[in-house]
Amino acid sequence: MAETAALLSDEVFLDVPLRQWAISFPFPLRYLFAAHLQAMGKVLRIVYRTIATHRYSLMDGATGAVTLIQRFGSALKVNIHFHILFLDGVYVCRENRPPGFLRVKAPDKSTLEELVQLIRQRVGRCLERQGLLEQGAENAWLERLAKANGFSLHAGVSCEGHQKDKRERLCRYIARPAVAVPRLSLSSTGKVL
Repeated sequence: MAETAALLSDEVFLDVPLRQWAISFPFPLRYLFAAHLQAMGKVLRIVYRTIATHRYSLMDGATGAVTLIQRFGSALKVNIHFHILFLDGVYVCRENRPPGFLRVKAPDKSTLEELVQLIRQRVGRCLERQGLLEQGAENAWLERLAKANGFSLHAGVSCEGHQKDKRERLCRYIARPAVAVPRLSLSSTGKVL
């Protein structure tokens, strides 16, 4: 974990603002992704494209991101969710000058709600096409708001380009292992607790 965080913080992300986007899925989809890794990969591409095109395409530039897939929660239950560190803006090419970085404003609640609905719809269509999900009129798999149906999208954590310590903390957080070793202990009978 520490090596991954150091690599991301020191070598991958330059001194530009970052924003962490975290997305979780309804429990049935978490189990489906655990069993169908190709489907999970397609869903990750959907999530990335949806956020990138919605947030950054109007600026006519290029952005970038790194995703780490968390597979378990702290209780070691299957809990597949994505942590994505996006550049919080775009690089814009200008004539005869090096690319310049343009920051985007932080997403507001309505933007997050719009994005999670787009992601929900696109994921549903993708899984239907693959035959992994069946959606009928009486069995609409996720008809209501994402919060009510297990989706959640969060983008409240960010850092400025000059905040190296905060950038490293973000990288350490998304690169953390499934089990926090310091939280483990041995019982008097030698069982791991």
